[in-house]
Amino acid sequence: MDINSAGRKELMTLPGIGKAEAEKIIAHRPYLTKTELVSKGVLPTGPFLSLRHQVVAMQPGVGKRRPSRTVVVAPMDGRP
Repeated sequence: MDINSAGRKELMTLPGIGKAEAEKIIAHRPYLTKTELVSKGVLPTGPFLSLRHQVVAMQPGVGKRRPSRTVVVAPMDGRP
């Protein structure tokens, strides 16, 4: 789950994350790494360790596919 984009209800599905913790995660966005949950004082180490394998901190534009480009080549014999 991406901690930079997940909603409150989605965050609350993580172990040890209630409404208050989810709102705190959202309030301290963006995160460069998931370990910033601890270094920013959002979560204590114990709760972080129980969910660290279930979260990521995606950066804007990373992991998103670029739209493909279609190249149209006109025939060389003068046809449109």
